[in-house]
Amino acid sequence: MYKTRLLVDAKKICYNLSCVTEFRRDAMFYTDEEISVITGFLNGYLVRDHASAKVRESYIRISAGLQSHTLTKDDYVWLENALLFLRPYWWSDREDGKMLMDAFLHTQTLAKEE
Repeated sequence: MYKTRLLVDAKKICYNLSCVTEFRRDAMFYTDEEISVITGFLNGYLVRDHASAKVRESYIRISAGLQSHTLTKDDYVWLENALLFLRPYWWSDREDGKMLMDAFLHTQTLAKEE
């Protein structure tokens, strides 16, 4: 039998799973699909030897933040700039290119939040 967990928020208490969606509604994060397409694309360019050590370190930190949903506004701005800089290399002829564009638009929205 499934036990419901108690989620406490300063504003309300959730007793069932239908409330979890509303509980997280105010926080904006990437979907798992967006995280996969962003990291898959950026890994190909930013963890190579030709990328500067500072860029690699920043990307590794931001990649960890993507997985744990702990990105700051500055991280979203960094991601927006990195994706925009690498725009000429986007996969334009594949479905992944469309997903990358969607993730980029979501990044722009997140960078403008707060």
